[in-house]
Amino acid sequence: MGQATGHQVKEGSLTAVDLRRLAGQTAYARIRLAELCESDMLGGGEDSPQAGNVFSSGSAGAQIRRIIEGSFGNSNVSPLRILLTGTNGPAQVEVPQSVGWHYLVVSPEDTSAPGVGTAPIDTTVSAETDIQRASQLAGLLGLWTGIDEAPLDEEETASYVRFRLFRSFFRHLSGDAVELDVRNKLLEVDTGYPRPTHESGRCTYVENPTGAARQAVSQLWSANAHILRSPREVLKESQSKEISMGEALRMLFSFLWASLIGAPAAWASRAVRGVQAAVASSVQSFVFGADHAAYEVVVSGQRSDGKPAGWQDLQTAARELERGLPGYEQTAHEELSGLWREYTNGALTLADGGVHGAIVRPILVNSDRAVMRNPRDIVPNPDDSFPALKGALGATLGSGDLEATDIVAIDDQGRQLQAESTRGSELSREAASALHKMAQWREGNSQTYSSLFGAELSKAIHSHRNELAELLRRMRDAAGGGSAESAQLQKKQKRLGMIMRVIAVVAVLLIGTLALLGGVSVLSWGWAGGLMAAVALGWLIASFIVFMRGQRELFRLINRRRSLESQAEVDSRNITAVLHDLTRVTDAYSQYLNFTRALGHFIHQPFGGLRTATDQETESFSDLPRSTAQGRIPTDESVAQETALELRHGQFQAGWMDSLWSKYLNEAAVLIGPRGLELRDDSDLLFRVRGSGDDSLLSLWADALDEQSVSSHFGDPTWESARQRLDREPPLKAVRTRLTERVASTKGAVSFERFLAEVGTPTSDPIGETLLDATAIAADTARTQKEFIRTAELGLGRAVVHVQMTGPVEPLSLGFSRDRVESDHAVDDDSDFSKPFGDAAF
Repeated sequence: MGQATGHQVKEGSLTAVDLRRLAGQTAYARIRLAELCESDMLGGGEDSPQAGNVFSSGSAGAQIRRIIEGSFGNSNVSPLRILLTGTNGPAQVEVPQSVGWHYLVVSPEDTSAPGVGTAPIDTTVSAETDIQRASQLAGLLGLWTGIDEAPLDEEETASYVRFRLFRSFFRHLSGDAVELDVRNKLLEVDTGYPRPTHESGRCTYVENPTGAARQAVSQLWSANAHILRSPREVLKESQSKEISMGEALRMLFSFLWASLIGAPAAWASRAVRGVQAAVASSVQSFVFGADHAAYEVVVSGQRSDGKPAGWQDLQTAARELERGLPGYEQTAHEELSGLWREYTNGALTLADGGVHGAIVRPILVNSDRAVMRNPRDIVPNPDDSFPALKGALGATLGSGDLEATDIVAIDDQGRQLQAESTRGSELSREAASALHKMAQWREGNSQTYSSLFGAELSKAIHSHRNELAELLRRMRDAAGGGSAESAQLQKKQKRLGMIMRVIAVVAVLLIGTLALLGGVSVLSWGWAGGLMAAVALGWLIASFIVFMRGQRELFRLINRRRSLESQAEVDSRNITAVLHDLTRVTDAYSQYLNFTRALGHFIHQPFGGLRTATDQETESFSDLPRSTAQGRIPTDESVAQETALELRHGQFQAGWMDSLWSKYLNEAAVLIGPRGLELRDDSDLLFRVRGSGDDSLLSLWADALDEQSVSSHFGDPTWESARQRLDREPPLKAVRTRLTERVASTKGAVSFERFLAEVGTPTSDPIGETLLDATAIAADTARTQKEFIRTAELGLGRAVVHVQMTGPVEPLSLGFSRDRVESDHAVDDDSDFSKPFGDAAF
């Protein structure tokens, strides 16, 4: 068999197709086959020896039907043969005798509605005729948008040939514009969040947004204080260690020997060197061996180029210094997923009054739940950034755009502008002006939930930097300091050594004198020996007293060095803790910035981007026949606003953001693209990854949201639910009536009832009396016997199809028909299907 070629119209596109190929593409529940025959195109007339033949046995329609029934499986087929007539057609045509078809005749008249007078169709104007016939066939064949049924779908064909006259009407009322207006007013939240209902009533609005935000932030950080600061080791208070008598004598004789050999200063240096060396050994590999640039960033707060160090510089410096710690081991990124879940849950709770997490509880006002009215009280709009400084001031300070929640960067730029404004330079006035503008901009954002949360991280970053800088300076001083103190001590030791040598020389001279006196018998050796022993004892006592009094400063220095050694050990361990804290908090800050950007987009557009008029644009036509009318519901700002407010009441339940936030997270993989592949199966990964770096999924997500908003389809379920309530709930039906009571049509603004006229209302009007003979007219054959009325709700708009049919009409009752000369039975099985349609196309 040859190809059954034709054209397919689908979604406004015309494409060539092979009928048999369509059979294998999809299943069709019902196929309506309409074979058209235009009587005006048939040969013959009243005086012609042969009238026109209608629907011959070898027609394309008959052969297409056979292909459909053989190739399209169990599809239900509705076969229709439709005769198109006109006032200028032939006087007579031959009617068929083959059964198994619905035979219909299009009434050659144009009327706006049932019950209204009719006007003939001028078939000499082909455009007018084609449009009128197309509108009639659309209703009969179920071709109008929104109406899938057709009048003869469930009706069996008769076992005899009978014709029916029919006409159809169509009304299409577009509610796209007003629906768009109401939808946007219902779903947009920049003018205020809805007041959701909960188990005991309806939420109220928070009267003190700043207080509510502070309460939520306080709850969050009270439960997560360990993230901001870990415990520090404190040196236990110790008393100076007393020197024993034995140790004092040992030190005395050691010092005496050093004095006698002229090296008391060297002796003192050796006494404290052991303690100082112990202090230095614990830090020299870290402090003196640390990366100089990283050290300067922490201690002086400046980068190598002399500009102030930002939090990213501190983050890098902390990691570099951490790697230089004794016994450093590579550790994994510290996961803070619990914090970020509670942070985002807290924002949702403030917005919708639901219980989303375990920490931030709904705000209560006199025992009633309360929600924030303004999204800006929760998170500033991500688009509300402070522009980069321009000109020479920008070049000097190196400024970029400031995010409203980047507390560290805002503080840093504020300090720079403040310093520049008081410098008395050419840029001072410009800096003061920029500082004033920035202060005004910041005032509107600094008391939001997200900004207050970030302020705690900012304080922690500055606190840890100052603490670390102090510890590093202290350990450097402990390891390398005391030179001036040592020089002064050496001078005292030399002076004390001189005194000790003088006492020793005096003692030696006295002992020598007594020995001489004993030798020359001036004194007996008993007395001489006793006096020499007394002198020696006196020398020892005097030396001990002088030594102990003279070395008080030395003993204090030794005790101080011992205390420094203990402090250095504690400081060393605290440096490790501070570096861990600084690394963790700067990592958390980068996560905070990206989560806040993403959260800001959601908080300000939980239903995705609002739709614009171009998305809902409906094409209108001015050349439609009278039976077909198109109109639209005009927008009324006050009525649309009233409708949105009515719909908000009862539409939202406490916690309504929960499902939207889940969709929002699941959409991240799509927004990021191929690099977000990991998120397709685990969107919670966003809470666990780092916040900085080129490969950070969190950063990629926030960047993607900055570039493209979430689809407006997020709001479709909510809007559909609200729209159905307009039809279902009695109080809202009145609201809908006010919305749709006027229609803008080609004839101007009319009431809804006038627009519909009688379309959709059953009547028994006669149809196509001009096509019947006198006998049929007298028998009231033209009276409407079957009516097909279907109404489709198209959002706030409506489509109505109304088809009217007469009862079965004998072929000979048609004024233009006569019996066919040759009987036309069923299609011959021997028909040639090698080229079933000739040169025709369906």
